Order: sequence, then C-alpha cells, then structure tokens
Amino acid sequence: MKITTYKNVESEVRKMRTIHTEKYYTSMKHLLDVFDREARKMGMQAENIEEFEKWKKNVRDKLRDITGINKMEMCSLDPQIIESEQIDGYTRDKMIIQTEPDVWMPFYVLIPGDIKREKKDHV
Repeated sequence: MKITTYKNVESEVRKMRTIHTEKYYTSMKHLLDVFDREARKMGMQAENIEEFEKWKKNVRDKLRDITGINKMEMCSLDPQIIESEQIDGYTRDKMIIQTEPDVWMPFYVLIPGDIKREKKDHV
C-alpha cells in the first residue's frame, strides 16, 4: 500500500496496535554493551586549532555515516501547513516537510501575533 499524503499516514499509524505478550525482547542490553565497547573513541583531545579542525571534520564524517545522512535520498521539501491555530497572542502552524521521498516530518512554527505575515514561495 502506498501512502501519499500525511493524513493517510496518520490514519494508518492509528490502526497499528501493540500486541500483548508475556515476554518482550529488547535490544537494551546489546546497546549498552556496544556503548561500553565503542563510547568516546572520538573524544576531543586537540591541543591547537589545526588538531581541532581535523577532529571536527572526522567527527562530522563519522556522524554522517552512523546517522545515515550520507544515504538519504534528496527530494523537494514540499512544505505544507496542516493546521493553524490562534493561541494567546501568537499563531501556531503545524507544518510538514518531506525529508526523503514519501517521508514526512511534522513540526510547529510559532508566530507572534504582532508580526505581519507575508506569503513566501520558499521555506
């Protein structure tokens, strides 16, 4: 089934339920073991700006690798306002953007009530 809109995603997620079981299998022990083995291998120990810049580049590269950012597919953001609500002197807009094809991220934008809003073609 292909879900093409945010409303369809919400509807499908609501249908999902956790099934009760007597024993839950978690990965927490494994994750703690990995943390004990791998943690702090890239701690900053630079003593000058050149060493710091090298450390910073290595850490950023590693973070891109382990978070999967290097593997993300590019797409248009396609920003959409899902709802807008006036609340005590400000407007709260619930928006979504597409972070990868068919992957939507919701977020709120809070706009003070005394700000004049202009429609922009970009986000």
